[in-house]
Amino acid sequence: MKEDKDYTEDMDSVREKLLGLGRHSFRKSYYPELQKHIEELEKAQKELTKYKDRLEELVEARTNELKKTNEQLQQALSEIKTLSGLLPICASCKKIRDDNGYWNQIESYIAKHTDAEFTHGICPECAKKLYPDYFTCK
Repeated sequence: MKEDKDYTEDMDSVREKLLGLGRHSFRKSYYPELQKHIEELEKAQKELTKYKDRLEELVEARTNELKKTNEQLQQALSEIKTLSGLLPICASCKKIRDDNGYWNQIESYIAKHTDAEFTHGICPECAKKLYPDYFTCK
């Protein structure tokens, strides 16, 4: 049995020599060139892995940044109150009818439905009508 094993090992050795796989092959061996290419590929793979890891870090950081910005925008959007559509307003007193059918002063309606605040003053036309003694026509 030992002879069969030695014979098999000798045949493998001869096969490697004939195919050009070993150091002592009869043909020109491409092993050193292949080994060099393998080393270059492994080096390139390590470098690519390094770049991939860095890129994943950058993507994760940017994703977190965008999530934070999105949350801030959602918060800001939830705080915005806007009026849209048609508002039924009295042509005479300028009260606005709400969804329940009640008539409200324009100031209270707008203050309730927006973040606007009002200050009051009197325009020159109304001042002349309301206080003609203080404002004379020119």
